Amino acid sequence: MQAEVNRAGAALPSGAYLYTALVHLHRSSAHRSPRTATASFFNQPRMITIPYLMGTRSGTISSTYFAGVLSPEEVIRRHTLFGYVNLSIDKEDANNREKALIPDYFGLNFSIDRVKHLRWCKNCSDEELDVYGFASWKVMHQISSVRICHIHGSPLLSQCNNCGNLLGAINNFRLPGDACPNCRKFDFSGETIRVVDAYKVLLKSMGMAFQNQEEYFRFTEWNRRVAKFIENFSSWFDAHRALEEYLCQAWDASSLSSILELLKAPLPARGTLFSCGDRHLSVRILLSNAMWEICPFLRSITVNDVDNPPSAELGVLHLPSVIKQHARMLKINERVADALCMPLNVKQAANAAGLDYASTSRDWNKILDSMRLNIPHEEISELLPGNSRVAGLAACGNNRLE
Repeated sequence: MQAEVNRAGAALPSGAYLYTALVHLHRSSAHRSPRTATASFFNQPRMITIPYLMGTRSGTISSTYFAGVLSPEEVIRRHTLFGYVNLSIDKEDANNREKALIPDYFGLNFSIDRVKHLRWCKNCSDEELDVYGFASWKVMHQISSVRICHIHGSPLLSQCNNCGNLLGAINNFRLPGDACPNCRKFDFSGETIRVVDAYKVLLKSMGMAFQNQEEYFRFTEWNRRVAKFIENFSSWFDAHRALEEYLCQAWDASSLSSILELLKAPLPARGTLFSCGDRHLSVRILLSNAMWEICPFLRSITVNDVDNPPSAELGVLHLPSVIKQHARMLKINERVADALCMPLNVKQAANAAGLDYASTSRDWNKILDSMRLNIPHEEISELLPGNSRVAGLAACGNNRLE
């Protein structure tokens, strides 16, 4: 088993959290101290704290622990939390952040909706114990919105029933199925929640997105899909209402807030479903699946190579992501940004969202000024093609069209 562990990916089951490998190194080598095992694993003598992201120095981990069988990129994408959340950001940004992880510490600001204490599924651990002789922590089980196993639908365990000890502290160096280090018992429990089939379907979608490293949910693709979805309704409000009604029925929920609370993704005070999807990948996948059900034709809109210059038609669908990016920089209210992403002129968008036209117009002009400072004129011309969909919403050059 030692050779398999030090040689590669076969020693880590599919979707295993990289922390599993660190625990294995500690147990199967001469490193008696967790501190020396950590320093050896990351090849960083002074490294004491274990980074929850578990992608730091993946170049070293790839060449030493995995003997080069897994590339640094594969280590990150298959076995770290970043491998999941990177699916929510555009490819270029994801690659830049990945490059920062490979040689050293993760130097870019990035938040992850994760739990504080590691959790595990008894069914998963029992199956792996039979096959591999050990059980692994799973990446997906550490995502806040995943509150039951995405594979088995069973509760995620985190606490000892006998002494109440929370077992998933990352400095405990334990694996799923190990006895409680405090009382040496094997009686565990997790939170109890009401589960509907729609939630299980969502978790499977999230798990498949991580396993297959799907491109469908990256920020630009998401905004293109939202714009195309809204285009099929008479107003932005109608599109939002259609989603809300569909979700409440599919989830047998009395309100949308109960669904979002289950996903640990509460709706911002003045936010919308779409802005919530901007922030949380789980909500983005939830809404994407709902939009596909409401408008099946959206399934035929496949992921294009976003590195290629968009055609005039695709340029329209890139507009929302640019608007939201500049709105964030300017700290403009999310509800206003969502309204300005509608395929309407500023006045119509303000009326549809119940906003004051004058203040919405001022915010739109701020966004335009920011775009002019950050985007070359010719690129703005490509981004805002002169057709009826955006002619009333967009401005190019020195002319403001309101």
